[in-house]
Amino acid sequence: MRCEGPDNPPCSRCKLAGTECVFEKVIKTEADTPTSVELVLSFSPYVYGLQLAQVAFETSRTKSSP
Repeated sequence: MRCEGPDNPPCSRCKLAGTECVFEKVIKTEADTPTSVELVLSFSPYVYGLQLAQVAFETSRTKSSP
């Protein structure tokens, strides 16, 4: 279980569970958080797939129009 925060212990979660309230903040390093470029690159295959689906849809629409 994760504590709600260090302010006014015990937090409601710990109080409800009847456990000691211990809040440990996780320190994130830069390596833990992806950069903007990494995020964009991770979505590129999905964007490409959506573009292909859109082209296929538009092509089928124009072929079926009288």
